Amino acid sequence: MLRVRPMSASRSNLADSTKPYNQLPAGRHPFISIYGSRLTLMGGLPGVGVRLRCVATDEEYFYPSSKMSVNSVNRLCFPTDIDFTPGEWEAIIGSQYTPTYHLYKKERYGYLTFTVV
Repeated sequence: MLRVRPMSASRSNLADSTKPYNQLPAGRHPFISIYGSRLTLMGGLPGVGVRLRCVATDEEYFYPSSKMSVNSVNRLCFPTDIDFTPGEWEAIIGSQYTPTYHLYKKERYGYLTFTVV
């Protein structure tokens, strides 16, 4: 299961469990966090990273592993510089990570759909 959540620069809303997961308010967010399992971004192929895509407009934004503030098994956190418009969005996570650290030869992808309100 993957979840997405905005995070303020001060991390003050991290403890606010009343805000729904997989929903973001429209506008800019200094950081976005994605939670799940086996999320670590590893590997040197071009598709390794997080791609954010607006389903309605097909706009895409790519964030490579070098841009991640947190790159762990359970969480990815990265700064964004985009205005999120209302509608359905998709986060596509590409990695060659395996728990044994023997990288896959090709990227494996995980998909997360979230709503901007």
